[in-house]
Amino acid sequence: MTNTSATGGFIQPLDTSLVEDDALDAILQGFIVGATGLPTTLVRPIWQFIPPPMPDNLTDWCAFGIHDEEADPLVDAWQHFADVPSVADPPDPTGDGYTISWETIVYTILASFYGPNSRLNGTRLRHWSAVAQNRVYFWPHHMQLVENVGALRAMTEVVKQQTYRRQDALFKVRTRVASVWPIENLQQVKATIRTERPDGQGLVTPPSVYPLEPPLGE
Repeated sequence: MTNTSATGGFIQPLDTSLVEDDALDAILQGFIVGATGLPTTLVRPIWQFIPPPMPDNLTDWCAFGIHDEEADPLVDAWQHFADVPSVADPPDPTGDGYTISWETIVYTILASFYGPNSRLNGTRLRHWSAVAQNRVYFWPHHMQLVENVGALRAMTEVVKQQTYRRQDALFKVRTRVASVWPIENLQQVKATIRTERPDGQGLVTPPSVYPLEPPLGE
């Protein structure tokens, strides 16, 4: 049974739009493929449990991954829905209320292009990502391109005595994560009230549990 604010203990969201790991890689892969024209099989996550063989140095391909992830607490928000029956969206499944949180996350993505046309493909990512119609790709995923590729960084790798041309590109994507939490309505509360009085008699403890709303008829 899932814990709630009434049971105590750790609670988990009832629903969340958070996308990470393989699902996030699939979204980023689709964007790089669309913006560069490279085949899907040659746009690969950098970190894989069983990495496929590295293409030879005459093949154009891309390795990508999350270089950095940062939350923006200045735009986070929490809202409680207490209507019974609830008029909130999504509907209240229990009638006890729930809370929705919104968190903003900014991902910095590293895209490393290899092959004889590595600079061309890095430039394509930069130029074609500047087109508004191409950036719309992220919108159905509750994401937005917030910083396009700046400078390309020329790198060189030597693998098995073969020299690989490589161009590194960085861009940033922001996502808004919504989560539904089983934080329910407060029905009653037992509290200690402290006031600042010069005589020191500032501690008031209610003699019993006080409901948040008066009984019907009062």
